[in-house]
Amino acid sequence: MRLKTTLALLALACALPARPAPPQPEATQLQGRYDLWQDGDGGPLCHVTLGGTPTLGGQALRADADCARKLGLAGDPYAWFMAPDGRLVIIDAARQPLLRMERVGDPRQREFKDRRAGDYNNAVLLTPATPITTK
Repeated sequence: MRLKTTLALLALACALPARPAPPQPEATQLQGRYDLWQDGDGGPLCHVTLGGTPTLGGQALRADADCARKLGLAGDPYAWFMAPDGRLVIIDAARQPLLRMERVGDPRQREFKDRRAGDYNNAVLLTPATPITTK
C-alpha cells in the first residue's frame, strides 16, 4: 500500500508544471524599459521591457512585434535571465538563446552588448530607454 501511495504521489509531482525560478537579486535591479539596437549609423532599434514576472526560461520580456525581424534575430524575444558568467541572455519561447550580452562599462549604467559578428556594425546593444520628451 505504501508503494502505491508513493508511486501515486511521484506521478502527480511529475504531472504538475514546473515552477519558474524566482528572480535573481541582480535581475530585480535590471527590470525596466530598454532600447535594443544594432550598432552603426542608422541601425535598427526596438523597445523592450525586462520584466520581473517569472516564466519558463527566466523573467518575462516584452518587445516590439517586429523586433526579431529588425535585428535579424533567429526568433522573437520572449524571456531573459542573468547567466552565471554575468551575461544577460535573451531567449525565445523555445528557450533558445538569441543574444548573450556582456556588461559594458560601469555596472550602474545597465548597458549590455552582444558583439555577434563584430564589435561595431553588427553588435547589438541594450541600453536604458531614452526618455521621450515633448515640447
